[in-house]
Amino acid sequence: MFARPASSAMIVLALLFAAALPAGGAEPSTDEAAALQTLAAEIDGAIVYTRQGEVRRVTIGEWEPEGLGEGEYARWSPDGRRIAVYHDRRVFVMNADGSDRRELARGDQADGSPIEFHTNNRQVIYWKRGDGFHIVDIQTGESESMDLPGTYSGEPGVSADGTRMAARWGHRLYAIDLEAGTHRQYARGCSPGVSPDGARLMNNVGSHRQMEIRAWDGSDRFTIDTRDAAPDPQWNDHHWSNDDDYLMAQGEGDRAEAYVVQISTNRPIRVTWEGDVLAPDLHVVPPRADESGERTSAR
Repeated sequence: MFARPASSAMIVLALLFAAALPAGGAEPSTDEAAALQTLAAEIDGAIVYTRQGEVRRVTIGEWEPEGLGEGEYARWSPDGRRIAVYHDRRVFVMNADGSDRRELARGDQADGSPIEFHTNNRQVIYWKRGDGFHIVDIQTGESESMDLPGTYSGEPGVSADGTRMAARWGHRLYAIDLEAGTHRQYARGCSPGVSPDGARLMNNVGSHRQMEIRAWDGSDRFTIDTRDAAPDPQWNDHHWSNDDDYLMAQGEGDRAEAYVVQISTNRPIRVTWEGDVLAPDLHVVPPRADESGERTSAR
């Protein structure tokens, strides 16, 4: 499967988009602007990430981010209404626009992302040194240790139905069956993840130049590489969005930009132009049915 070519209208929009950028600093090239506008025609969504201690948000198709306050990590809630933030050894939650920011718990820096919004939309997973993953309720503030089959040091990810999880212990990556209470090592490396439908796992390989995707049972493996992820020759901190076909990656190189990666087309698309991006996360607004029952954009 290959990406759809940009239409004449899309190319015109991209040229107008590029022409409207302010002078100075890094800017999308004409090709990059066209790719960004093509992506915006495919999905309606937004990205959160941190840069130099600040949480930033940018809408797909745009390039100028909005600052949402202090933070070292940020993660979308599955419904896109809230953002979990880790800052100064504390876990916060806030609305998607940065308002109503509240402290939930005190945590520690994990091996990789120290927090993850649970797919039930009600809880945030965080890590406590010497005590593993905990989970805190965003309404009550009540916190408890997660009942897991092993001890893990970071990068938790949970399937949409809450039955499967991926996490790491050092360089060992685990697939965790939360219903059965069992786990197994599926790879070595970093950036573990499980798709929203629970059918696939991912990890970073090839000296951070490739991402490996495999079925939950370990079969049907394939890789996505950084060949189109200019200007960064490597990437890290992959994170599955709430859409099975889209991931985020943080570039490693002179720029360290954020990239949306479409699995079905083996295609990374650069989505930031300011550098020093850390731990980006994408929320895709699900399409909705119109009166005829046809699936349409949620915009």
